[in-house]
Amino acid sequence: MIAKRYKMYFALMLIIFVVFPTIAYSDVVKTVETRELEIYQSLQCSVCPNGFLERAEGELAHDLRIIIRYRIASGYSNSSIVRFMEKRYGNFLSIRPEFSIVPYISWLFLFLFVILAITAGIFYYYRLCSTAKQKASKEIDVIMKDNILYPLKHDKNSKKDSS
Repeated sequence: MIAKRYKMYFALMLIIFVVFPTIAYSDVVKTVETRELEIYQSLQCSVCPNGFLERAEGELAHDLRIIIRYRIASGYSNSSIVRFMEKRYGNFLSIRPEFSIVPYISWLFLFLFVILAITAGIFYYYRLCSTAKQKASKEIDVIMKDNILYPLKHDKNSKKDSS
């Protein structure tokens, strides 16, 4: 009778100390793995173009996965891990980066600079053309005043004198 009790206590202890922890541990492992996959799918490898972090094979991707596992084991939330990674490695690490006005402003200034450069080029061209026309007209006036263009005018006067 006592041996049956010990066997029953032993079986109960075995269930409590061996079976339940492994079940609990497997649940913890599943939650850690699902959290890892969620984070991996929200980040991309900065070395591999347009690749999720979970599929990347580079050394940096491997190091990032280690950091993510360490942070999960330390008890950080998914959003704090993603924020940490973006803060440390840049916003381009995120698959869906947050909206920022800075790129739009830089593109706007680039567009305005191109428009300004084209306008300045057009004004310079018209100014160059107008100064060339003024110089040409001044030269024509000088030529006309010196009668270089119409040498026959002097000849007509000389013919009148001779007759």
